[in-house]
This record gives sequence, structure tokens and C-alpha cells, in this order.
Amino acid sequence: MRLSADEAKELLNKWASEKIPVRAVFVARSGHVASALSGTLWGVPPQRVAVKSFSNPDEDFMYFQFTGCAFEYGDTREAPATLQEYATGKYVSVVTVLLPDSLERVYLFELNND
Repeated sequence: MRLSADEAKELLNKWASEKIPVRAVFVARSGHVASALSGTLWGVPPQRVAVKSFSNPDEDFMYFQFTGCAFEYGDTREAPATLQEYATGKYVSVVTVLLPDSLERVYLFELNND
């Protein structure tokens, strides 16, 4: 499901303010580079959003610029096939951030606390 920038901002602000644990995953379209980091969201749109790690938040982080991005939302059953097995049972939902002028994406998975 597509999210407007305002809807994405509202949801990500909620996750940040409630310190909801997330896992950020970046997989390059080439498949040659992948990165994942668990932590909490810091910073609020419209500037940039950062995921800072639980264990070392001052040094381990991932960030992306919010401006110009497109957004999609779904529960883990709607995750792309390449991430389906990885996500099932671990995560509640996913926000996909489509980076501007690129085919690259960042997936923000809401951790399952059960």
C-alpha cells in the first residue's frame, strides 16, 4: 500500500517517539551489497531519519534523507519475496522507503515483541 509523505512522516514519528524497535535493511539492486541494523529511529522528517543500534547508538547507525522519497507500507506477509522468509515471525510490519532517482530501497521492519 502506498503511503503519502505525510502518512509516512506520521508513522515514523510514532515509531521514533515510542522507541519502537526496528530493523533497517538495505539490499542493493545488484545484490552485491546488503546491510541490516536493529535499533530505534532517531531524527524526524522532513530532513533525515536515522536508525541507531541498540548496542552502540553513537557509532552504529544507518540514515537516509526523507525528502523526495516514496513510501509503501505492509505487514510482513506483503514483504518482497526476497525478504519473505527473513521477515516472517520476526516483524509486524514494514515501511519500504523508495529512494529518489534510484531503484534502491530501505526496508524498515517493526520488530515483533511477542
